[in-house]
Amino acid sequence: MKLTPLDIRHQEFSGAISGYSRKEVREFLEEVSDFLEEVLRQNQGLEERIQDLERRIEEYRQGEEELRRTVISAERISHEIKANAQKEAELIVREAEAAKEKLLREGIQKSREIRMEIEAARNERAQFLAQYRSLLRSFLELSEQYEN
Repeated sequence: MKLTPLDIRHQEFSGAISGYSRKEVREFLEEVSDFLEEVLRQNQGLEERIQDLERRIEEYRQGEEELRRTVISAERISHEIKANAQKEAELIVREAEAAKEKLLREGIQKSREIRMEIEAARNERAQFLAQYRSLLRSFLELSEQYEN
């Protein structure tokens, strides 16, 4: 049976010959009623506080779940960025190595061409000197013929 403070205040007892003092019973019922009213008010406040705390706990759980998803997503993105950076670095290294190899081949080829040009210039110089000496000998022979 559920009692309210109002039920206690208005409770009536049947009379008896050697019963309790009606005034004392009434005062006691008033005190019990006041006490029950205060307990019910506190209980209502505590129930409201419990509901508020349960709501806040649910909000925190949702926030925690969202944070967990965010952290997992951030970790996944971090791994993807790292993997992409690694792939890009490897690609850059491969391209740099290919460019180095190309430059080396071109340098070797250019070096060969320069050596050939130097050799050709030496041959032309030797040929020029030989022709020049021959021409000088011819002039010397001619000059000797005119002297005699």
